[in-house]
Amino acid sequence: FNQFVKDKKEFFKMVDQLEDPGDILQPLRSLVELQLEFGTKINFERCVEIAFSTFCGQFRHRILDLVHTYPENHVAKSGKKFWSGHKRFPQVAEFSLTNETACQYLFASANLYAFALNVKGVERKNFKEFKEILERCNLKVPDYQPNKVEVEDDDADEKSSSDDTGGAADVTRTFLSDAPTDKLQEVEVTKFEKDDDENFHIDYMTHAANLRAFNYNIAASTRQTVRVTAGKILPALVTTTAMITGL
Repeated sequence: FNQFVKDKKEFFKMVDQLEDPGDILQPLRSLVELQLEFGTKINFERCVEIAFSTFCGQFRHRILDLVHTYPENHVAKSGKKFWSGHKRFPQVAEFSLTNETACQYLFASANLYAFALNVKGVERKNFKEFKEILERCNLKVPDYQPNKVEVEDDDADEKSSSDDTGGAADVTRTFLSDAPTDKLQEVEVTKFEKDDDENFHIDYMTHAANLRAFNYNIAASTRQTVRVTAGKILPALVTTTAMITGL
């Protein structure tokens, strides 16, 4: 986001190196829209709304796109069922106040956005207070617009064709290209710390991982497992990413 605010050209150079630019373009668009609409009057409820938008995009609409493009009975070019072997037919995560994993994901995600935007968040010990905020927000799932996606076909050793490849990402990219940056303010950058129980970093990773696990009917992970795994993987990931992007 800060790179986008400072230098759009350099930002899009970085984006063009990504395998799936939509993963970074859509959350960035949410932040841009938020700042353009509310300026310095952003509050925690707005952070919850961004978190909810990301939840719907990642764990609901993205799965619906997969099912739209590859129905359960879809047959690959090889003649085999597409959803077989290591490919598990996915299920959609739906939000409700009784969906504990979804609510915990929003709790962590909204607080991470709040930190970035210099907004007062809700302390980790006050989940009950957060649930009350969720009720007041009266979140509504946005309408779903089908988009075709590409998934590598192992049998055919090529990507399946699509007549709408990257459609959503292209629309978002156009929006960002036209968005005025002179009205945007840089956000706070946080340094990942797995051993701080109050910063929501491990909470976010745990609940995001478990929502994706639900999508594919995979066993959920414990918070401690995620913490240990993050300690092993993230340092190498950050180093590799820095080498690739030149950051």
